[in-house]
Amino acid sequence: MGLPSIAFVRRPLAVLLLAGASTLAVAGCAAQNQTVTDKGLTCPKVGFVAQLTEMTNFAPGPGRDLTDVDSHARLIDYTGTCTYDKDDGQEWLTVDVDLTLEGELGPHAASNTVQVPYVVAVVAPDDTIIAQQDFSTPVTVDQGGRQQRVVDQIEQRLPLGKREQGQNLRVLIGLKLTPEQLDFNKATAVLR
Repeated sequence: MGLPSIAFVRRPLAVLLLAGASTLAVAGCAAQNQTVTDKGLTCPKVGFVAQLTEMTNFAPGPGRDLTDVDSHARLIDYTGTCTYDKDDGQEWLTVDVDLTLEGELGPHAASNTVQVPYVVAVVAPDDTIIAQQDFSTPVTVDQGGRQQRVVDQIEQRLPLGKREQGQNLRVLIGLKLTPEQLDFNKATAVLR
């Protein structure tokens, strides 16, 4: 049995130019934000999944040090809001998340565009995945630049049995890594 049909929408909001490098260190499930609506209802917690916040792409060949990097991507930040509404007797929760992604070119960059694949999942209190959607965002670095940031807006509309259920949900975000990329993150985690 598959996951229920839930609307996921992604829209690029803005592109931010960067001059310097930035890293995000996380442990466990990164600090999760939980906001309160103007009606006093609590929004689901939003957070990054540890070890899924950075992605290193290497140039073809056996080398796996900094001089062999094609590109690097990072999840930088997120902000979010939510609204509760009722439509034909059905309770609905809409979660809006602005996600900041960064692409950085390495010494062996084959192109000025870094493809940043990521996944967004809505998780119940018992860690059951209620909904999940894959996204992929191209981050194009301007000529002569080294890195660029893009802000994506993700909207999720979820049916609820009752309104109170929404505050117990979590929205988790992580990069879609290959097994090799995940191993590299684990091996270099102590260096960050």
